Amino acid sequence: LIGSVLGRLPSGMFSLAILLFVRERTGSFLVAGVAVGTFTLAGALMSPVLGAIVDRIGQTRVLVPAALGQGALLVAFVLVVRAGAPVVAIVAVAALAGAILPPISGCIRALWSEVARGEQATEAAYALDAITQEVIYTLGPLLVGTVATLLSPAVAVLFCACITVAGTLFFAVSSLSRDWRGGLQERSRGGALASSGLRVLLVSAVFGGIVVGAAEVGLPALAVQQGARGSAGILLALFSLGSMAGGLLYSARSWRESIGARYMAILLGVELSLAPLVAVQSLPAAFLFASIAGLGVAPMLSCQ
Repeated sequence: LIGSVLGRLPSGMFSLAILLFVRERTGSFLVAGVAVGTFTLAGALMSPVLGAIVDRIGQTRVLVPAALGQGALLVAFVLVVRAGAPVVAIVAVAALAGAILPPISGCIRALWSEVARGEQATEAAYALDAITQEVIYTLGPLLVGTVATLLSPAVAVLFCACITVAGTLFFAVSSLSRDWRGGLQERSRGGALASSGLRVLLVSAVFGGIVVGAAEVGLPALAVQQGARGSAGILLALFSLGSMAGGLLYSARSWRESIGARYMAILLGVELSLAPLVAVQSLPAAFLFASIAGLGVAPMLSCQ
């Protein structure tokens, strides 16, 4: 659990740190949002590739080079943005940094089945994993907001780079990670994507990710618009605290409904809880509705 938090803590920090830094230097939320989106999309596209490499050569031999490489690219990103480089260059470096995001989430989830045996224990472990992720998404924005306010958004990005390297190394050198080996087997041309059920799940996960990503840009934008940049981290932390509360309530119950039925109901709940944010125009209202909006996120991730 300690390795899970430390290794994945930067994932709760990157979006806000990059957003605040690029917006400060360019004056544009459009450019900042594109940089954040490209960083995240590149990581999503490359994660299956890195996952396949992990299966072949083990976790540590992938995690350590990826962490060191991403740390170096984040330093380069700060230098490029501060130099006033064109938007294309800013987005390109952001994409490169995102592309070698250490696949620590997948590595941790692969270990849960080793630690927790049996269907109920495994489902409880994934619920705990989702709650742990919300702890990360609560701490991350608060740390970034504090560093950005007291020092600068550029230092916040560099802070993310330091935690990426330190947290990943802490997890990667553990015996549980070092000793893990993936099972190689014959697969169809489509691999896991040959499963129609997985393809449907991925589509729903993409739309769920879009919703969370929109909140990660929209809430800080509201804080800046209201002249309270320091509140950006607080709003994202409240969003994550709501998610954590929803995850705790979800995992505390024994469900009779199938996981598919639960998942559909949770997706509808996420939509309804986020809807009020469309009309929010003040910080007090944003503080309230950001907490409510996050309630279904951890249960959604747990079901996925």
